[in-house]
Amino acid sequence: MHVGLWIASRLHGAAAPRSVMIVREIYDDVPAEYRRLLSATLRLMKLDELLASYKPNLDWSAVGPGYGLSTIEAEQAAALLASTEGILVDTVYTGKALGALVRRARQGHRDPVVFWHSGGCRLFLSRPRFATRPKGRH
Repeated sequence: MHVGLWIASRLHGAAAPRSVMIVREIYDDVPAEYRRLLSATLRLMKLDELLASYKPNLDWSAVGPGYGLSTIEAEQAAALLASTEGILVDTVYTGKALGALVRRARQGHRDPVVFWHSGGCRLFLSRPRFATRPKGRH
């Protein structure tokens, strides 16, 4: 997703994404793999010259204890979103990114954000303490 959003922003004259929240280590070397994917895509699009301007800021602060494992920050953010907006997110992947977003907002960061919620409700509903309706809500 990051590579696609980066290319789209460059093609449309928008500011490129400033940082990417990494919530799991999907490659042995994430920066190198992102650069490889970007390079291959730009080559197909005949836009190789854009590669030189790619300078990712990868934020690893939300990975937590490891692959497939939730964090307290993710669980709290998922509960907050569910109770205030009625939007369900899992606490393992999307919840980790949401937790980092909430943390950054509380720290005063006000940059524009693209938050991509790509599913994961099945994981959310498998956690009994989040699958119940909060008291006092109808």
